[in-house]
Amino acid sequence: MKVDSQPGLEVTLRVNGVLLHEYLDPDDERGSNNHATRFVEVPAGANFTLHYASDSAIRPKSNLDLIHARISLDGIAVYASALSVPISATISGVHVTEKGVSYLQKFGFGDLKTTDDAESEDVATLKNKYAGLGEISIKFTWARPAGPKQVKHHHNPLLEKHAHIPEECLKGRAMSNKTHLAPMEKSEPRTFCGIAYPYGKEPFATFTFKYRSRKDLQIEGIIPRSPSPQALEDMDPETLTMEQLREVARRAKAQRDAEVRIQKVNAEQSRQTQVAGKRKRTATIKSDPDDDVAVLSAASRRECQRQRTSFEGDTDVVDLTI
Repeated sequence: MKVDSQPGLEVTLRVNGVLLHEYLDPDDERGSNNHATRFVEVPAGANFTLHYASDSAIRPKSNLDLIHARISLDGIAVYASALSVPISATISGVHVTEKGVSYLQKFGFGDLKTTDDAESEDVATLKNKYAGLGEISIKFTWARPAGPKQVKHHHNPLLEKHAHIPEECLKGRAMSNKTHLAPMEKSEPRTFCGIAYPYGKEPFATFTFKYRSRKDLQIEGIIPRSPSPQALEDMDPETLTMEQLREVARRAKAQRDAEVRIQKVNAEQSRQTQVAGKRKRTATIKSDPDDDVAVLSAASRRECQRQRTSFEGDTDVVDLTI
């Protein structure tokens, strides 16, 4: 990546030694020719390195001048280095000193972890606090050494403090990765010193990488979504391989077998329904035993009618009013 105002200065981002492809930021509203922004696709769990390079177009005003390069991860300044011109440097992590021993904490990408615990700030303040989330920024400023050289250096602990991000900060943002510093490993001693800014602290070039997963880039419309695979049944049979044709035949047979099973089940349910209906019509449904009324089925009523008919001729009629 390069900036328009300083074409002789370039910064690249690499993962496991591989240069990442950069995508233009369609919503870049900074409108500055000394600030460049690009999207990059990154995998979670991988280490990354930053590479600086300059040509003869980048010249200091004085032989005392150095280029001060400050790295910020997710909006938090984590490391700075003073470089002689021309630049050719690879930054793989943060160098720290603990109890006189030098260590390196490599840069890496991990899964973004969120928390539902509300912080004391309101939503607007929280979003501003985490505005740099998902960004790797490098700012270049002209500087000069100031003060004695030293080997002791401590890193900024804020990156670890912001390991879990409040959910409110992610609304409207497609983001699933986050930068982190790997566990410390021993390294060669480094020399540090203070610096002064003879021309002011305003950077003459700023590079920002917006790192995202592939899915996040698709959600934000930076890269096209993966097309849905076409069903084999909808494809031209002439274009199918023998293995695909066998798969189509297998699916068709499975569908026919399923339809036959469904038909058998429906037929059995229909038969059982008819049998249950016949039993209901022929059953005698008796009422409460304390009642003097009985409800007779059709068959029982016919039997009673036959009995009344056979006894009508032999029965005497008596007057019950005596």
